[in-house]
Amino acid sequence: MSSQLIASDVVPIGGGYVILMAALAVGLSLSRRGRPDEKSDDADAEFPEARRLARRFAPGWPRFAAQVLATVAGGYILLMAVLVAFYYGVTRVAGHFLESAFTGCLALLAIALPVFAIASRAAEIRRRRPRGTRPE
Repeated sequence: MSSQLIASDVVPIGGGYVILMAALAVGLSLSRRGRPDEKSDDADAEFPEARRLARRFAPGWPRFAAQVLATVAGGYILLMAVLVAFYYGVTRVAGHFLESAFTGCLALLAIALPVFAIASRAAEIRRRRPRGTRPE
C-alpha cells in the first residue's frame, strides 16, 4: 500500500513542485538580470519586452485591457497544457476529464475576469480620490 501511494501520489506531486520551483527560480533570475538604474520609475524600462502587445494600444484603459486579455489568454493556454500533460503523462481519468477541464476553466475565467475588472476599477477610483474625502 505505501509503495503504491508513493508511486501514485508523492512522486507526481513532488515532481510538479520541483518543476514549479525551477520555473519560479528562472523567472526571478531573468527579472533581476539587466535591471535599469534603481532611480528610474519607468515600468517599461524595467521589462521592455513584457509590454510589446500593450504598447500597440492607446494609454489608459485600452492598453490595460489588452494587457489583461493577453495575460488571461496566455494563462489559459498554459493551464490547458499542464492539464493535458497531466492527463496523458500521469493518469488517465475515466469519463470526460479533458472536456470538463476545458469548459470548467472557461467558466472560471468567465467568473474571475469580471470580478477582476470591477475590483480594478474600484481601486482606480479610490486611488484618484483625494485623501480624506468620502464618496458621495
